[in-house]
Amino acid sequence: MDKPWVHSPVPFDAIYSKWGVLTGAFLVFILDRLSKWMVLRFLSPVHSLVIIPDVIQLTHVQNRGAAFSLFYQHPHILTLIAGLLFLVLLLYTLLRQHFSLFQWIGLSFVLGGALGNLVDRLHYGAVVDFIDVVMIHYPIFNLADSFILAGVVLLMIDYVRQPHHAHRS
Repeated sequence: MDKPWVHSPVPFDAIYSKWGVLTGAFLVFILDRLSKWMVLRFLSPVHSLVIIPDVIQLTHVQNRGAAFSLFYQHPHILTLIAGLLFLVLLLYTLLRQHFSLFQWIGLSFVLGGALGNLVDRLHYGAVVDFIDVVMIHYPIFNLADSFILAGVVLLMIDYVRQPHHAHRS
């Protein structure tokens, strides 16, 4: 497909391919790993570094549960479920040839973030969380969580925007 306004050494359609999704996921994964490495290296567990007083701080915690520390009593089951979901999403990506822009970004975000948290679970037995929005007393989270949430929202927007041809009465 010829798109003259795109000046890229990579063919435009290749970006929206499964390889583009996987490349995007790898970049998200690297950002997540780098952020967690910095937290593990420079921030002691349960200590905080204030970024903006009474708004946001970095607080190093180990989350053995799922979102909001749910199911923390069963970390092995969560690891198994997370691994299976990651593999299903990866297989879906590998079997598809092309993606819309929202699918490309959304799948990249979800796959990269999911892999980052899965590596944490396998290596540490918990997910490294550190973004602490104290202004609203929100649960502490990490970059991977943010990417996963943004990716799911983009995939939902893409789904809603798609024409649905088979309506049953």
